[in-house]
Amino acid sequence: MATAEQMDPVNCSSRASGSWYSQPRRPLVVLCHRLALWFLRHTARGIELGIFTFMAEAMVISFWVDNATATVVMVSVVNETFSIIQKTTYIRMTQDTSLRDLNISSSNSGEDNIPITEELGDELMKLERMRQTSLIGVGFCATLGGMGMLTADVINLYLIGVLKELSASYSREWLPF
Repeated sequence: MATAEQMDPVNCSSRASGSWYSQPRRPLVVLCHRLALWFLRHTARGIELGIFTFMAEAMVISFWVDNATATVVMVSVVNETFSIIQKTTYIRMTQDTSLRDLNISSSNSGEDNIPITEELGDELMKLERMRQTSLIGVGFCATLGGMGMLTADVINLYLIGVLKELSASYSREWLPF
């Protein structure tokens, strides 16, 4: 079994002989990792554009699949993306490349003995707030995308029927246009 240092996260395989896992990685995990790397390459202009990209992608996915499925897929992509950003931020700020496969999000337990300065802690806290904002935005936009397509959900078709029934007795005089 390969150690964390021998794992190649881009190719999802071990650099040592043999497989690091008895089965090949699940396709969803590989897809989420590859999408995360794609997002990182194409959102180098700023994290705000990245958050918007996550939200737009969740909306587009939920046009054709269930809202919960779109949210689960995009949550995995968001978590993987921010995990990569945290690792590269740690490496950039400490210049320590030996901790390349570090899971910074688990460092709160005190098991990793990671030297975190105040500046690094502030940067990681900022990234955590951005991750939480992205997760909320992904869920919100998946819901909006599911309501945007009438064929996406049975509840949308039911809503159209209710609106048609209400339109006979509903006055639209208050609308300005």
